[in-house]
Amino acid sequence: MKTIRTKALAALALAATMTVSACASSDDVSGKNDAKSSGDVVVGSADFPESKLIAEIYSEALEGAGAKVTRQFDIGSREVYMKAVEEGSVAVVPEYTGALLTFYKKDSALSESKQVYDAIPGVLPKGLEILDKSEAEDKDGLAVTKATAASGVKSLEDLKGKNFVLGGQAEFETRTNGVPGLQKTYGVTFAKFESIPTGPLTEQKLNSNEIQVAVVFTTQSEIVTNDWVVLKDPKNLFIAQNVVPLVRSDKLDDKQKKALDKVSAALTTDDLKQMMKSVTVDKTDVAAEAKKYVEKKKLG
Repeated sequence: MKTIRTKALAALALAATMTVSACASSDDVSGKNDAKSSGDVVVGSADFPESKLIAEIYSEALEGAGAKVTRQFDIGSREVYMKAVEEGSVAVVPEYTGALLTFYKKDSALSESKQVYDAIPGVLPKGLEILDKSEAEDKDGLAVTKATAASGVKSLEDLKGKNFVLGGQAEFETRTNGVPGLQKTYGVTFAKFESIPTGPLTEQKLNSNEIQVAVVFTTQSEIVTNDWVVLKDPKNLFIAQNVVPLVRSDKLDDKQKKALDKVSAALTTDDLKQMMKSVTVDKTDVAAEAKKYVEKKKLG
């Protein structure tokens, strides 16, 4: 009888242990899937250096706001990391307003900064939101040497009537907002278009005056290292590409969102250009560069 009772008590104890274990396991899984309740925030990035740099700045700022951050960088192309955000495995990712709008609304004709930003909430899937946009942009642009700018060429409008050679990626010659757009919007024509890949060859040809205008991305390091001037675009031919945090609404609390808004309020295109020079030319570690920026701007 004593043996039977002992066995029964042991069985009950085992069952209770299994129940507690099952509950704990269930809670653990729930905690992993609910970053907001646990305080964990997964910050992702695309697979290029600037995205990783901004993602690291976001991570530092969130940690300063008390979040436990998991970094999941180098996810891949927009199609890949957007799926991760939509599914909830990533809570925050740096985005660019124009690219984000046209990802969900390919036929959008908007290009001005505020118009583009204001249109995004209407096309995002349920559960996603954008926070404040920053002044910083990485967009298409045309650059000239400092000497050319000093001669009176400081805007796309100033290219009208010039007998300049334009160099850029092959597709720029036929893109709507490329050579055809420059002619339609600004009345600009070129003596010649030369197909050149972005990089050292463009740098060489612009500095040697083989071309007088180069297609650039506005934060690329060559602009800083060569003291080039990016021409103003008063008619917004090139779609705005303000840096903006894209987030899962249910994964961040208000304090964490405010920390990211603070980053956006501080970040400028010149900041990005200087940091990208440090990362791509001086070979500074991305995490070290981001940490230095966060400390300098008191964002952490």
